Amino acid sequence: MYSKRTLIIVPVLNDEASLITLIRELARELADRTAISLLVVDDGSIPPIDVGNVRLLDGLVLTLSRNLGHQKAIAIGLAYAVANELADVFVVMDADGEDRPGDVPRLLTALESGPEFSVVVAQRMKRSEPLIFRAFYQLYRLLFFLLTGHRISFGNFCAMPIAAARRLVAMHELWVNFPATLIRSRLPLIELPTKRGKRYQDRSQMNFISLITLGFGAVSTFVESVLTRIILAASGLVAVAAVGPHVPVAIEPGVQKGLHVGRAGEE
Repeated sequence: MYSKRTLIIVPVLNDEASLITLIRELARELADRTAISLLVVDDGSIPPIDVGNVRLLDGLVLTLSRNLGHQKAIAIGLAYAVANELADVFVVMDADGEDRPGDVPRLLTALESGPEFSVVVAQRMKRSEPLIFRAFYQLYRLLFFLLTGHRISFGNFCAMPIAAARRLVAMHELWVNFPATLIRSRLPLIELPTKRGKRYQDRSQMNFISLITLGFGAVSTFVESVLTRIILAASGLVAVAAVGPHVPVAIEPGVQKGLHVGRAGEE
């Protein structure tokens, strides 16, 4: 039986109904595992999240006095858990149902067999958002690769030992973008293919503005690399523009630009 102390960190904003459903499903999926607890990071919900009547999992609610955003809520939860040594293993997941509770045991099993300090990330194999949203998401992934040199194919859903978590909470980038910080940390990443779950509530807080904000945050964690690539690309364009007009162009004998040369007397 899996006996390591495991803490599931869940950021939530104004979605208590989904959180209660998640807790019930987690309790069912993890019934054969001991020492499982929950840390809910209430990201400034109005009214505050209250799951006191749901006694299926041990844990606590960390209530933030204002909304700081999804990524900062994860950073606060992880930092709080590490500082208080709440567990040996941490799982980060969203409460909306898209991160399936049934995949948590798979993440933990993969983590047990992985190398030390490794982080198991859930790689979403298929997205079900509208076509235009998926197109912009793929564009974001392409731009991230071009600007940073790294590929990103996962989100927040992951599992890690406390040793890896200690490294992450020491990085200031964690407060900007969690997945990009995982890449920058150089921790061994194990990608576990997963399917997208069905949302508990038929609404999503992700839109084009939030996607753009997420993209800027992810790219900004590699600011030195991004600036270097931009400077090199700009320098290359300047060099081409400067040299281009001075490159000799071969003109065939008897042919001049804009003039037809023929025999005398011909029109």
